[in-house]
Amino acid sequence: MARSARFLALSLATTLLLACGEQAEVVELGPPEKPAEHDTLATPSAAEAEGPRQVVVPAALRGKYTRATMTVQLPGMATAATIELPLNGVPQATDYGTLLVRDYLPAFMINGNTITSDGLEEQNPALWAEWQRDGKPVFAGWLFRDYPTLNPMALPEHQLTFIAVNQE
Repeated sequence: MARSARFLALSLATTLLLACGEQAEVVELGPPEKPAEHDTLATPSAAEAEGPRQVVVPAALRGKYTRATMTVQLPGMATAATIELPLNGVPQATDYGTLLVRDYLPAFMINGNTITSDGLEEQNPALWAEWQRDGKPVFAGWLFRDYPTLNPMALPEHQLTFIAVNQE
């Protein structure tokens, strides 16, 4: 059942991207590893399955990383500009619009309605980013360092890429 749902989700995502004229690489991330104490026989209630997802940043990561390095490219720019943003969820006014980043997860995974990190090693690094330009949303979602084109921007010829996180 889970395999069928994953296949349908990947198929739908691929179809939507192709319909928009975008090209994307679909990458199978494999099944999430469940904690030893996870009850594999229990099934989530309908309310849990349909409820909103929550982000859980493991305690070992809280406060460890303070800045994110990103590249921004706007229409007409020959090359992307590199910027650093505080990893605190506070909107920052820049020459490229208003940006914010938060919730860095070095091993991004989704388990039911929970988005978290499956460890501290960078296996699938991701962070939440939001970008507005001239009052228009350009992007709001997860950026993956190793898959920079996974989530397209809302405005053509705009690009926001997650490069790294830094400790201070």
